[in-house]
Amino acid sequence: MSDITKRRKSLILSQKVYQYILNTYGNKSELTLMCFEDILTLRIFIDTEHESELSECTYDSIKSTFDLYNKASVPYKPAQLDLLKQATNFEIIRPFFDDFLPTIFGFKSKPKKKRKKLDDLALLWVEQLEHINSQNYIGIPTTLKDLFMNFYKRLENEEIIIKYHIQGDIYRQHKKQKQNNINVNFNNMYY
Repeated sequence: MSDITKRRKSLILSQKVYQYILNTYGNKSELTLMCFEDILTLRIFIDTEHESELSECTYDSIKSTFDLYNKASVPYKPAQLDLLKQATNFEIIRPFFDDFLPTIFGFKSKPKKKRKKLDDLALLWVEQLEHINSQNYIGIPTTLKDLFMNFYKRLENEEIIIKYHIQGDIYRQHKKQKQNNINVNFNNMYY
């Protein structure tokens, strides 16, 4: 967590401003994602170290704003997994495993529909989850470890992990080709 977060004990903006941003710009706008990162960071911070230093009003404001953003399905970024590893409170971790990840991997869709191919976001999350799995869950709290292991087994049972390896190779090739095209186009501009 940043030093700025450690020094402050409340949200940067008022709860109503966070709600306005979410309602006005939607759950996937860059501004909303920035707000969610601030909310998530502070939510984890107050639960891990400084809950007793806050007024009940401030604590409730942070908690309800976090719940509001989760209820609106604001997506987590793969980089936020490091923040989630620090969480010890089940209320913080649960929305990630019960709502966000199942939606990303198509578990929330109707069971009769055939699951579509993984998109770029799902592939990024598979890479993150595989990285944690390969590290044998070192430094992860027990609550998060149990949820992670259950979700990872679900990915294996659904054969998403196996499909990822094949699709991941294609994704990496596509990403490399895209980068090469950008470099080629960039180089062509100046010649």
